[in-house]
Amino acid sequence: MSSPPPSSNTPRPTDAPHPFDQLSADLILRTADLVDFRVHSPILAQASPFFASILALPQPLATPSSSPHNTGAGPGNSETPIVPVSEDSTTLELLLRLAYPIPKPYTLMAEPAQMVPALLAAAKYDMALPLETMSERLVALMPGNPLAVWAAACRTDLKDVVRQAAEVLKASWTNSGAEALSFMDGLGDMVGISAGDYYRLKHFLMVGGSYMEEVPVTPVEFSVFAGWGWGRGRDLPSWYSTNLPSTDVTCRSSSRRRPQALYHAHQVVLCLQSPVLKARLAECRGVSSEHESSNGPPNPAAEPLVVLDFDEDAKLVFSLEACYGDPLPTDPAQLAELLVACQKYEMVAIAGRVREAWERAAARRPLEAYFAAINHGLNECAEGVAKNVLRGPVPRTSTTVMDSVPALAYHRLLVYYDVCRQIFKERLENICDRIPAHIYYGYRQSTTTTALKQAVIDFGTGAQGVPAKATNVRLRLD
Repeated sequence: MSSPPPSSNTPRPTDAPHPFDQLSADLILRTADLVDFRVHSPILAQASPFFASILALPQPLATPSSSPHNTGAGPGNSETPIVPVSEDSTTLELLLRLAYPIPKPYTLMAEPAQMVPALLAAAKYDMALPLETMSERLVALMPGNPLAVWAAACRTDLKDVVRQAAEVLKASWTNSGAEALSFMDGLGDMVGISAGDYYRLKHFLMVGGSYMEEVPVTPVEFSVFAGWGWGRGRDLPSWYSTNLPSTDVTCRSSSRRRPQALYHAHQVVLCLQSPVLKARLAECRGVSSEHESSNGPPNPAAEPLVVLDFDEDAKLVFSLEACYGDPLPTDPAQLAELLVACQKYEMVAIAGRVREAWERAAARRPLEAYFAAINHGLNECAEGVAKNVLRGPVPRTSTTVMDSVPALAYHRLLVYYDVCRQIFKERLENICDRIPAHIYYGYRQSTTTTALKQAVIDFGTGAQGVPAKATNVRLRLD
């Protein structure tokens, strides 16, 4: 039986503009928005080792009516291979125009942000010439908009361009004493830029030195396995087992980090702690009961017949240890993992203990806790931790985890810190205004309060941190 004709509502590919509509082309690159770029494979193979390897493989053929040019025999007919790509037509057109021996499309590279998708695609397809051309174009645009060039270079990992843009920014930057870089508001949501990128620029502007080379880094262990249960420096075992006898469920992790790791536990303990796991175990027992009845009585010495599959690895270990009342971790990243697990598996009883441990860890290591909360989507926890950050100066060292935290979250924290510190300073100034110019004591004796007022103002100006109750401003991340 022949397949039914395609629906009239199905989008049909359209042809790209010249010169990517030539019938002499022997390959079609079909974009995500269904635009067919007809290219010549020798040129593409020379421009991209990635495509050279792809072209060595058999390619899928076009259907007879997939493109307006496929109308019969000859070049461009239904025998033309099609290679789907994930880029849209605007990105691919810029990339191909830079790879082809034709005039360069400078109108498509008028703004740094315009080049970001093409730069990412050029790196993906290992296209050296487009990368070089666009990098040179970014440098040419740098004097007019160094911040936009810096942002584009950060998003595409062009370290040399990032450094040059930072040097141009430093030449015109004035230190206002604020923690946040106010000009960063011009980047909007800062998508693709990390807190590490932000910190390195901030450190370079305030301290100087060689950009990206001499930034102090705090070797904070953010590994979800470090410092809990087995101690720092020891490997996490490939299984978890309580010291209580007669375990009757095998929890199996399918995590890519530790595939098929096994964790032995007791069904009754998991059921008491989590209604979600209780329901899943009930389903597993239904399957296991049939297995048991068909194979005789269970053998206590054999492995538990009930197997519970999990998508997680670290979260699973944390959850099992907490279910048995084992000591909770002290590392903010590990506690964040456990908070997520408690939410997912509805472990209400454990959640209270975890929350208390989180509050203690957040008080000791507020910036780490803030980053951990952001990385795990715990915005409410991050907002609460921000109050703890106010208590002292913002740390002047980086942490390795900052490269996985969005720059916008870090910027909001710094802005919040500056706002709260300014409010605290203004309140102290208001207090000074209410202090009389002279204080009288004894019989017609007085002293001026000028020195006292100045001391209070100096304290507010140079204060490293803000008292927790000095402001009721709340950091919002939504």
